[in-house]
Amino acid sequence: MSTFYATVWCARISILLTIIRIGCDRRRCQVLSLVVLLFTLLLSALIGQLFWVCEPQRRQTASRISNCLPNAQMAIVQIVADVFADLTLLISSLQMFRVIQDNSLRHRLKFIFSTCTATTIVSIVHVSFILKSKETKMLIAALVEDSVSLIVSSIPVVANIFFHLNSSDTAGLIHSGIYPSNLQRTLHF
Repeated sequence: MSTFYATVWCARISILLTIIRIGCDRRRCQVLSLVVLLFTLLLSALIGQLFWVCEPQRRQTASRISNCLPNAQMAIVQIVADVFADLTLLISSLQMFRVIQDNSLRHRLKFIFSTCTATTIVSIVHVSFILKSKETKMLIAALVEDSVSLIVSSIPVVANIFFHLNSSDTAGLIHSGIYPSNLQRTLHF
């Protein structure tokens, strides 16, 4: 289960680092860097809670393989952390729209970062299965949540590839000042 948390939270950190990389002023980059640290602390807290809850369960069984089932406490902490993280990602990306003037890039950014809500929806479904103690559905929902998180964190990379392929169109816009100068580094690998 710790790999589940690691996958979801590393994907969120990746999205946040994409926001930082695309463009922000010095103050905003410092704040977002602190948010990356906060996400890392939330990941550590969730994994710590996992060991705190699961270690007593492991000691009660004779098996060396831990078969820990998440409880309601874990589900509530997980959903609060997930919603907080996804709202933070959405708000951070919305602030970027003030800087970017090109409508096509704005639409791409809306698509990229609105997919964060897909992760939140799958997370809510996953938590509901934890609360209802439906083991098989909970496991499937966890795998879907991991997959959606990885897809969402990969979308900016794929978008950058399309930008790079279309660099003749965007190069003129960068030099004309429509895109932030930090975006130029993002478009050219």
